[in-house]
Amino acid sequence: MGKHHAFVISDLHLGGSAPEGTSPGFQMCPPESRRRLARFIAQIEKRAVLDIAAKDSVELIINGDFLDFLAEEPFASFTGLSKVAVKKFWQIVESCDRDSPPGERVFEQLSKFVTAGHRLTILLGNHDIELALPAVRSELLKLLTGGQPALVEFLFDGEACCRGRALIEHGNRYDGWNSVAHGGLRAYRARASRGEPEYPFAPPAGSTLVTEVMNPLKRIYRFIDLLKPENEALIPILAVLHPEALRKIREIWSAVRARTDAKPGVVPDEETYVADTGDNGVVPDELTQVSNAEHPSVSPSFHRRALAGHEMDDETVRRTEGALAVSEEIVGNLVTGDQHPEDQEVVPDNLTQVGDGFFAWIRSGWNLLRATLSNGDDGLVCLRSALVAHRNTIGTTFDLDSDDGPYVAAARRLIGDDIQFVVFGHTHLPKTIPIDAGGRYINTGTWCPTIQLDERIYQPGPNDDATIGLLRRFVQDMGENRLSEWTTLRTHFAHVAVQTDGGTNVNLYEYHEDDSVSPTVVDRHDP
Repeated sequence: MGKHHAFVISDLHLGGSAPEGTSPGFQMCPPESRRRLARFIAQIEKRAVLDIAAKDSVELIINGDFLDFLAEEPFASFTGLSKVAVKKFWQIVESCDRDSPPGERVFEQLSKFVTAGHRLTILLGNHDIELALPAVRSELLKLLTGGQPALVEFLFDGEACCRGRALIEHGNRYDGWNSVAHGGLRAYRARASRGEPEYPFAPPAGSTLVTEVMNPLKRIYRFIDLLKPENEALIPILAVLHPEALRKIREIWSAVRARTDAKPGVVPDEETYVADTGDNGVVPDELTQVSNAEHPSVSPSFHRRALAGHEMDDETVRRTEGALAVSEEIVGNLVTGDQHPEDQEVVPDNLTQVGDGFFAWIRSGWNLLRATLSNGDDGLVCLRSALVAHRNTIGTTFDLDSDDGPYVAAARRLIGDDIQFVVFGHTHLPKTIPIDAGGRYINTGTWCPTIQLDERIYQPGPNDDATIGLLRRFVQDMGENRLSEWTTLRTHFAHVAVQTDGGTNVNLYEYHEDDSVSPTVVDRHDP
């Protein structure tokens, strides 16, 4: 018996209608990416990636957001009715491979991979929680195996995947917008399997934001899925292009703050999932993933918590509500011409977390909101000032070793005697960051394109014709869905090599269009 080689990819986001005519569509993963993915699967099936020995075992791990049910019409934050979810599944399969030539069809190559005797492991993300439904899993399994025995494993109840000393999970568990209430999801499935009335499972707040706020905007603007970072780059650009952006942000914030009272005792303890993330075994309120259930370690404030995600702390609520009120007052003042110089405050760049990210943007709102209501170069100068204010975050977002906020913090907590490596996805940003005592946090990024701002747009300097002209062209191209010049497709995977004695090594690689593979090299960025 030789080594075990696990290849980890994430955030494929297969699904969504393709662009057609003037419609940008809802397809995050374009044809060139899907064809590259199919070739990658074929290469590891043949052991051609990293020259795997014939005696070694091979596994492909799809670490969440494999399929994108949120991008399939009719849009729903959770498609709980099995018949409809199965229909969406087949829509995804057919649209994924419809125009691809033989050898470059994703599901065809996945089937070849598992029927060749290799192992496939699929973890749940936050865009594909419908894979937890037995009917959908059954359809996928039949598609991949033809009904024959095969090494296919689904992890859909919040479990992580361990290979040697590597822990692998999607990462949305540490994102208050997108954590899944697995206890509620399990209760939903349990009732549905018996034909009982549906359990009132609430999908993640982020899923509701996608379907109710972002998808309507995506009917107009294709770049919304692709531009990073969301808070410091996407929202300011959107504010210029879409004068109703502030109202949309108010909708987002209201959705996040929406609370549904919990009903004690609805979910039995054995069907309740709680993330035990406290240092002393106590589950912090903000990281509790419980849906309509009581649990001994849950504080009384649980009954005010949303069904999914965490409860915003009082300070974030207070500051964000205040910021929204201030920004809306500024809009009114600008409309009436009553401008106040004291509104020109700029918030420090380090306020980049969920609530604080919006807060930071809005509190530097004088420039942004003036840009929203201005025409010509004056508006672009205001927009540029707002981007410059957040240059450190914007400039380091794509650095392989820049801090990944709560995800690095989670990795530090998870790494210990038995775990040396933590591998996440979810953020769409590839990372490889050393952790104390030889540990490492790795993020496999996405197989979808991304858009990164040209540094000339957000670095300090004169607002000369060249710089403003570049920003003007970028904004115009975003507004008219001309993205090709600004879009980059970089497809990464983690390679987990487990020795027969359990010794483990994990590295991040990039798979290129010509089917070559290169290790990632950290190029340090000095902001």
